[in-house]
Amino acid sequence: MILLKQVRILHALLPKDIKNDPKEKAALVVQFTEDTTKRSVKDLTEVQANFLIMSLGGSPVLPNNRYLFFDFNNVKHRKVLSLLHELGWETKKGDKFIADMSRFANWLLSKRSPVNKPLQDMTPKECNKIITALTNMI
Repeated sequence: MILLKQVRILHALLPKDIKNDPKEKAALVVQFTEDTTKRSVKDLTEVQANFLIMSLGGSPVLPNNRYLFFDFNNVKHRKVLSLLHELGWETKKGDKFIADMSRFANWLLSKRSPVNKPLQDMTPKECNKIITALTNMI
């Protein structure tokens, strides 16, 4: 379900001609949902809304930092963290380099990611897809 913050961002980013024309707006929503019964931006999912926001030049909304969470007791999550360092997706914090979780979250929300949901919500099979994708990028 789309977040209120995403609705506000979409309405700010949409060109006036699309925002003011119900048919144009519906066509845009159909393009992103691939469902002809969806007619409003409120019918988008969080992921679809983020794709549309990014296509309009905005930054995706990371709800409640769910996309930034790692379970350090989970072996697969630690493997993902290791792969982020190998990819060079790091940021400096003090005198240490830590994984750039914002960049990883944006990647998870992109069409390049094989699974578009937070790591904590993924099944082991979905985590393996992420690990394979990151490994292939290296």
